Amino acid sequence: MRKRDEYLAGLKKGSYAFNPPSPIKVARPVTIALWVDPVKETEQLAAEMKQAFPESARIERGQTVWSPRMRATLTGADFEITPLDRGKDGKPFDGAKNLTLAGRTEWTWSITPTFPGRKKLHLQLSVVLPPELGERDLPAMDRDIEVEVTLWWLMDHYWEKYWKEMLFGIAGAIAAAIGWWFRRKYGGGK
Repeated sequence: MRKRDEYLAGLKKGSYAFNPPSPIKVARPVTIALWVDPVKETEQLAAEMKQAFPESARIERGQTVWSPRMRATLTGADFEITPLDRGKDGKPFDGAKNLTLAGRTEWTWSITPTFPGRKKLHLQLSVVLPPELGERDLPAMDRDIEVEVTLWWLMDHYWEKYWKEMLFGIAGAIAAAIGWWFRRKYGGGK
């Protein structure tokens, strides 16, 4: 326990930048990135991220603990989340990376919201301690992301599920309108 505390006390600070999208559209993928850098100032790292992701409305930034090995995970209900980073064998990995003192380390994910409403993504950045010391999570960063439902998504989504009922409803409404028009024009209701 003492060795772990000494190890954690000896870690240096680094800057992080994260681009939480809000609002986003349902069923449209968006790329989210987390950058951690032990050298650059927070403002400079955020400016570089804004340049790399100009479509991002905002960039969150701050200071965090910097460790030679860290893990970042992104989770959230009602999202399809795919890590864009790959392990050495080309397969998705658990989010752990070796960091370098020379510059930033990047994690990226593609997220696709699957249902509208106010949803929460959970970004967790943790220090991966050497095997003899175990693993400890750092304070998590939580962000609310407002998902915007577009009319096109609603039409497409409900048409796919309820196309028969919608056609019968439209046909019924047209038939009722024609019946009303005939009764009114030809006095069928006298």
